[in-house]
Amino acid sequence: MRLILVRHGETEDNVKGILQGHMPGRLTEKGMWQAKKLAVRLRDERIDAIFSSDLKRASDTCEEIARLHNAPVFHTPELREVNYGVLEGGRWDDLRRARSESRLHKVDFAPENGESYRRLRERAQGFLEFLFREYKGKTVVVCSHGGFNRMAIGILLKKPIEEAAEIEQHNACLNIIELDDNLQHRAHMINSVEHL
Repeated sequence: MRLILVRHGETEDNVKGILQGHMPGRLTEKGMWQAKKLAVRLRDERIDAIFSSDLKRASDTCEEIARLHNAPVFHTPELREVNYGVLEGGRWDDLRRARSESRLHKVDFAPENGESYRRLRERAQGFLEFLFREYKGKTVVVCSHGGFNRMAIGILLKKPIEEAAEIEQHNACLNIIELDDNLQHRAHMINSVEHL
């Protein structure tokens, strides 16, 4: 399987430093430009299926990719960003302060009504298992979010969760990983933004 994992384009909340989590998010002009450039970069890929988070910022990015391909598109909440619960709409400093006060490692901390990175990793694991089962030997695009991508890449590259949580994922970045039938991987690119 050839997995093409992308992050959505820049949003208004990214620019303002706001925690989006499960909020829909709206692409900036630059974010729309990034999505179009990403789509052009993937134009010559033979894509069998496209999966997107159902959050607007990801689905709008996905829409640009889908325009250039005759592949089925599926939207799912399984690909959403980590849920920041009561902290959504707040600032990154609010999250750092809450984590610090909890005295938990960042991967174990879950805000009230939210989820931890450990829970997000379980969600990513479940989705990847579905892809391996249903799309063996195919090329699949997954349009998601920074946190989800980090956890998925960490699983594929067999990295500890603490290390996976630090993998950089820029807006509209491209990750391409090939997996054989034994789930051995070959990473062609991680966090590539050369198309931008």
